[in-house]
Amino acid sequence: MNTTTSRPPADIIVCVHNSYDDVKLCLESTLPTMSSGDRLIIVDDGSGAETKKLCETIASENQDLVHLMRREQGSGFCKAANAGLRQSDKGTVILLNSDTIVVGDWIAKLQNCLNANARIGIAGPLSNAGGWQSIPYMPGPNASPNLIKADSDTLVSIDAFCSEMAERFSYPVVEQVNGFCLAIKRDVIEAIGLFDEKRFPQGYGEESDYNLRAQEAGFLCAVAVDCFVYHAKTKSYTSEQRLQLSANGLAQLHSLHGVQRIKDAVHGTQQNPVLVEIRKIAMTVFEERKWMVTP
Repeated sequence: MNTTTSRPPADIIVCVHNSYDDVKLCLESTLPTMSSGDRLIIVDDGSGAETKKLCETIASENQDLVHLMRREQGSGFCKAANAGLRQSDKGTVILLNSDTIVVGDWIAKLQNCLNANARIGIAGPLSNAGGWQSIPYMPGPNASPNLIKADSDTLVSIDAFCSEMAERFSYPVVEQVNGFCLAIKRDVIEAIGLFDEKRFPQGYGEESDYNLRAQEAGFLCAVAVDCFVYHAKTKSYTSEQRLQLSANGLAQLHSLHGVQRIKDAVHGTQQNPVLVEIRKIAMTVFEERKWMVTP
């Protein structure tokens, strides 16, 4: 794998709707990892006063790096993400959930994955809660996250472990890259456009559709297995709402791409041999190094 640290600039888009504590952790972890040519595009999608003020303060204090967009009426993730994508102009665009924590050279690692093959157009990292990119265990029936320690020292150590472990693997090509942290080449956006905000207004299923549309256009999707991004999975919806939204999104995916195509994409990513092997290695290491939260 390419471990070069010099890199071209990137746009990082973070869509925000309340969740003050998570947003604060996300933005404050992201800014120190950025270079002078990067831009953090914050799309405040109708947040209340406290989170609105937080975004305004961060933008004011980091005017050279931050572009703040305010949507007074919350319109849902897809419209907010598309608004951010329309503002982006870099060769690499990263959609980052507002309940994540990033460390180190995560941007360079995602770009290295994107540039490992001319056909790779979408990439994402490993995570404690990243769908089939989750380590040390795959998601449970309710997509529950792996409960790990989220302090800076632990996350830096996990990221370093991923870098060391990844030296023995090539970037796995998959059919589904989870949307919590989605790195996209500009070529993909120019080829297939933005997210389908009409069919996926609340964001459930939109990244699966985008992955498949990119593949239909000739691009590959891959996992940067040397990169780890923490994902808290905030409780924006009740479990009942989440199940309903997931069911609605799946119905749209079936309508657009066919039931068997979706089943094959999910199964192929779940059982990708590189990801299966990485989870086996991670199970032992996470336990030995006491990175999991004790129940």
